Amino acid sequence: KIAVGNRLLVRNEEIVPCDSILMSLNSSVDYSFVTGESNPEDKVVGNKIFAGGRVLGKAAEIEIVKKPDQSYLTRLWNSHESDDQKENLDSLSDKIGKYFTFVVLFLSIGAGVYWLPTDVSRALKAFTSVLIIACPCALALAIPFTFGNGIRILAKHGLYLKNTAVIERMSSISQIIFDKTGTLTDQSKSFMSYHGEVLRTDELSAVKSLLHHSSHPLSRIIVIGIDEDLLEVWGFLELSGKGVQGKVHGLNYKIGSAQFVGKEQMKTGATSVFVAIEGHVKGEFRIESSYRTGLSEMFRSLLRKYKVTLLSGDSSKEKENIDRLTEAQVDTHFKQSPFDKRNFVLQREKDDGEHCMMVGDGLNDAGALKASSVGISVTDNVTHFTPASDGILDAHFLNKISEFITFAQSSKKIVYLCFTISFSYNLIGLYFAVQGNLSPVIAAILMPISSLSVVVVSILLTNLIGLRLKRVIK
Repeated sequence: KIAVGNRLLVRNEEIVPCDSILMSLNSSVDYSFVTGESNPEDKVVGNKIFAGGRVLGKAAEIEIVKKPDQSYLTRLWNSHESDDQKENLDSLSDKIGKYFTFVVLFLSIGAGVYWLPTDVSRALKAFTSVLIIACPCALALAIPFTFGNGIRILAKHGLYLKNTAVIERMSSISQIIFDKTGTLTDQSKSFMSYHGEVLRTDELSAVKSLLHHSSHPLSRIIVIGIDEDLLEVWGFLELSGKGVQGKVHGLNYKIGSAQFVGKEQMKTGATSVFVAIEGHVKGEFRIESSYRTGLSEMFRSLLRKYKVTLLSGDSSKEKENIDRLTEAQVDTHFKQSPFDKRNFVLQREKDDGEHCMMVGDGLNDAGALKASSVGISVTDNVTHFTPASDGILDAHFLNKISEFITFAQSSKKIVYLCFTISFSYNLIGLYFAVQGNLSPVIAAILMPISSLSVVVVSILLTNLIGLRLKRVIK
């Protein structure tokens, strides 16, 4: 949807989606996602910033000079798939292909040897025909055409997966783990109130200015709720899962959790973001979470098929709301740091043998997204993107995640059907080929028919279940 000439505000830890020119005074860009170089580059107004760069520190205003190259960003995305995940992923075609080649070679050599003593011509015909008619092209085409078309269909409905292997892993999910803030909550509908010492206008401006550079959902809610002008920020720093700090008008500000600012938190029934100026805690912004629509139905549907867990960095004061939303059937864990979330997923994956789908906002759960079999990053923001995830889900379609998993499972069944068609074709062809009754020319004509039939069946059936998905989502 981005066009040349558009201006975007890319906040801390967000990805630059396409080549652009920096319009703000200065910025720091991390190109490790693109080049592997870990040292960030300092940019000034007028400098070119390339797609895939991650903004560090203060938000950058950019003007687009080149349309997004989806294939380029996808290549970057795939290049950050963990090596362990690649080694453990044994695709369907690989599993079958390992044995297919040996069986075909055994049959072709066996048929040739069998007919050789009595009829050399027939032996040569049988040997050649078996190799041709049993070509594994159909097996090789089943997965890319089925899952490839599946990726295209899912993208139409707000779920963007980085490769076909993700659909395969989605079909085997046994447990789903949700982050709360920014994933289940809707920042556009949350209610904010301030409690504590009255903040002057310049202090409110400073708070807004600091949080303006953060992409955290709670920061966005507070920024929207403060109607003051933005000020220049110096030394901006955001600590994942804790808060932000920096200088405004020479004063040190820390905004974040109670522990981060040095305050003992009281139970208030709301999520609190504390403000400290020069080490003195002035007060707190209390945010009443508003949950996205359709979540009760989503949890009800998921709980019929999967284990569901909720991990939150907040305190347990939201447990009552969560229990009401999930009918108290979801396993909930509060006060979870990014490290805790990652370890929780690793334990479920390695120790318990679960195939987990982690659904988060990609901010403080990037480690958990990467550790899971499938990591889905939920976003309302065009530049909110993390290479740790396997897919990006438009937040408006979060409540349809059960339908997306069902689509993946149906796609896998289509692959099995294509395999069955291919094997049936090969068995019939081999029956005639091993007897030497099938000439190599006829075998070469029939061989592409198998591949064509697999392609047609996979495309037609994936489009059919795609239509069913469209009806359910609407």
